Amino acid sequence: MMVSVVNKIEISGVQVEHTPGGCKALIQPVVVGFYNPFKGNVLNLWDEWLVNEGLNVDGTVNCQIRYQIAELIVAGMLKVSTNWFEK
Repeated sequence: MMVSVVNKIEISGVQVEHTPGGCKALIQPVVVGFYNPFKGNVLNLWDEWLVNEGLNVDGTVNCQIRYQIAELIVAGMLKVSTNWFEK
């Protein structure tokens, strides 16, 4: 990643971590076991919210406030099975 991009990200308070070349296979179980199910859960919960509460008759979308988004993310995380930790 370009230094200028990393600097801007870090100025916003986010710590950037780099994965050394040849090491991605070591994190693959995390991506498959946690991230992919987590992302799917959050997308499903978002779709559910959109259909039930978020979409107005005129096609516009109500804005979620920060704590609603945080609740959606936590709910998505809690739905991820922890069985993959034991393998």
